[in-house]
Amino acid sequence: MTSSRYARDDEEETSGVGIALLVAASLLAGILLILALMYAANFDGWRNVPQAPADAAAPTDAQLAALGRSYLKIANPANAQLNNEATAFTASESNNLAAASSSLKAEVTTAGLFDRQLAAIKFPAAIEAIARDVIQANQARGRVIARQARAKTLARMQALNAQHQAANAAVEAQVKRLRQALHLPPPSTS
Repeated sequence: MTSSRYARDDEEETSGVGIALLVAASLLAGILLILALMYAANFDGWRNVPQAPADAAAPTDAQLAALGRSYLKIANPANAQLNNEATAFTASESNNLAAASSSLKAEVTTAGLFDRQLAAIKFPAAIEAIARDVIQANQARGRVIARQARAKTLARMQALNAQHQAANAAVEAQVKRLRQALHLPPPSTS
């Protein structure tokens, strides 16, 4: 009989401890829930939610128009020059290694000038990020074109045409994003 009496005491102690743990866990969960709600509501400045910088505001239509004009002032001549250089390359890529190489080097120079001019335009932060993407894509294209210009044979130079075209497509995709952000129509070429 004593063994059953001790077993019953153990059950009572265990259930008392279990209830105490359950109550403590419930209280802790309630406190954590209240704290989470206060944090989410930024109660008394708990989260230092940064204020948006003054220049992060959306640009006005007039500002976008001015930025668009600044962009077109550099993009249109660069596109025309790149088209001339691409045409010269196409005319010589099958029969004149020196002329084809010269045309490719001129493309790299034109693109580099455009990148510097684009970087000098002061865009709002969101548009600035897109402009950096244009510059990075253009620099990647410049590396492909420079490698193509260093080719020792016309066959090797022509073998890099697919990479050149892929790099062109990457630049055009970024230019399209920039022109959309500036509310400009898409370019005929880039």
